[in-house]
Amino acid sequence: MTNNEEKPPVDINSTIVYNAPKTSKLIFWRGWSKRRQIIFFGILVVAVILLSAGVTATINYTRKTVKENNNKTLQQTSDDITNKIQKGDYAGAQKEINSTNGIKNTNEGAILSAAIKTKQGDQQGAIKVLTDAEKTNGLDISLADQIGLLYEQMGNKTEAIIYYQKELQLTQQRPDYPVKAA
Repeated sequence: MTNNEEKPPVDINSTIVYNAPKTSKLIFWRGWSKRRQIIFFGILVVAVILLSAGVTATINYTRKTVKENNNKTLQQTSDDITNKIQKGDYAGAQKEINSTNGIKNTNEGAILSAAIKTKQGDQQGAIKVLTDAEKTNGLDISLADQIGLLYEQMGNKTEAIIYYQKELQLTQQRPDYPVKAA
C-alpha cells in the first residue's frame, strides 16, 4: 500500500485491525492473569484507603492544633488583661476584654471586668457585673468564688456564705472531685 492509496475500512469484528496503534493502553491489562489483575486492583484499593485515612488524620490534626493554638491565645490574652489590670491600665484592659471573642460575654470576662471595678473601688459595680454574668451564663466554680469573696470583703457574710456553699456544691459535682470512702 502506498501513501496515496486508501486504507481498507476497519472491520471491528475481524481479528486484524489496520488502524490500531502498536501499543494500546489496555494491552498490559489484557496480558495479565486474573490473579495479577486482582492483586493490582487490591493494591490500588489499599492505596486509596491509606490516602483517605492520611487526609482524614491530617484534617483532624490540623483542627486539634488550631483549637490548642486558640486556647493558648485566649490564655495569653487573659494574662495580658491581668497584667494591664495590675499596672493600672483599666481602660486598656476593659477594651481588650470587650474586643476578644473568647472572653467577652463569658464568666471569665466578667471576673476580669469585676477585678477592674474592684481595683477602681467600685465593689458594688463588680458584684453587679458578676451577678449579671451568673444570670446570663450560669454559675460556675470561679464565679461563685469571686462573688463570695467580694461579699466577704464588703462585710456581707450571709451572702458570702451562700456563694461559698454554692461553690462547694459545684466542686463536689465535678467528676474529678475526690470521693471519701464510707
